Amino acid sequence: MCGRADPDLTGPLLIPHPNVRQGTTMAYESKQLESGSLYVRLDMPGVPKDNFNVSVSSGRVKVTGQAPAVSHDSDGRFYSGDVAMLSAPVDVPSRPIKTIIKDGILGSAYTKDWSEILVIISDEKREKMSRFCIRYAFQVVLYAVWRERNKLRHGEKLLPLQIIKIQVEKGIRNKISLMRMDGVKGMEQLMQFWFLTRM
Repeated sequence: MCGRADPDLTGPLLIPHPNVRQGTTMAYESKQLESGSLYVRLDMPGVPKDNFNVSVSSGRVKVTGQAPAVSHDSDGRFYSGDVAMLSAPVDVPSRPIKTIIKDGILGSAYTKDWSEILVIISDEKREKMSRFCIRYAFQVVLYAVWRERNKLRHGEKLLPLQIIKIQVEKGIRNKISLMRMDGVKGMEQLMQFWFLTRM
């Protein structure tokens, strides 16, 4: 198997993401597992399960994905590429290839534009659990920023970003746990939903 630096598996537009602070910064990674299986992780924002395909031909693992058009990305997105090489030039039928699709909270809607953020958090058409997670995460992050701003104004030491991230995550999980204890209708699977978006 070839590594991600193999020139056959990279292109001129494949560069590390500048905002990723931990874990891999690349759009994909692959590794051989102890069982002999090949593990491949991909970032394909906005691609639904039925528009994703993986195939192995002559030992080359190829993935394709089509993300539908949305308001901020009116042309949609198409992903295609060879992401790994097997040690032997074999063809593998699609049936033994296991795929697991995980949706982040925002998918391809991630933005730093304030007006677009307001559109996202006020979107009533979103599924109930997704809408809650987006809004509550937004609220917790705003509170964390406000708290750090006050520390700065009063000459106190700021927390490291990694600690703030942990506090934000913990705050969201605590709220979800309280909602589960209160038996909030329609939110019984909220913690599982949140965990799936974090993978």
